Amino acid sequence: DGQPIPQNSVISHISFVKAGAGTGSANITITSADGKASKSFTCEFSACNYGLVAGSRVTVTKVTPAKAVSFAGFSGNYCSGETCDFVVAGAGSITANFEQTATVMVTKEEGAQGSVDVTYDKPGDEIDPVTCADCAGQELTVVAGSLINATAVPVADESEFSGWTGCTQVQNSKEWCFATAPAAGKTLEIKAKFNPLYRVQVNP
Repeated sequence: DGQPIPQNSVISHISFVKAGAGTGSANITITSADGKASKSFTCEFSACNYGLVAGSRVTVTKVTPAKAVSFAGFSGNYCSGETCDFVVAGAGSITANFEQTATVMVTKEEGAQGSVDVTYDKPGDEIDPVTCADCAGQELTVVAGSLINATAVPVADESEFSGWTGCTQVQNSKEWCFATAPAAGKTLEIKAKFNPLYRVQVNP
């Protein structure tokens, strides 16, 4: 229940839309230009259009992606990045960008001496991949269909690398593993195998 719209006020149309393969919703609060009234809405990004008086403040307080989807930030003439808070100065469109995600489980045989480093695409940032050092035992959220690059690192004088499961291609004496992240909501397990090295002491 807001204040009456002043006569001769200019109404600007603000729309929220979505881009990408996923979807989601957001909590939006609209505050009157004089700050005396506000109202909150839940916006499904396919159908959010508001006619607002210039000077009104629009604040997105929370974005909730759908299952197996990651929010990748806002774009448009009013918002960019992960936050959206602006004062209406004219018509505009705000785009919420979503990406479908998958899970990659990185494991190694129980008790194995060695580690696994992984490079992968982080949702919303495919230009600058993430490197995860010693990732064994972690579940990584990645962009569905992105390239996963894992490297097996044996412990010097303690173990040797013996193979992978879950890879589609191996290189560099098989210590490099390449795989493609599965479809949205699916899980891929990449497992490294290490063999222990035994020392034999010879007495003189």
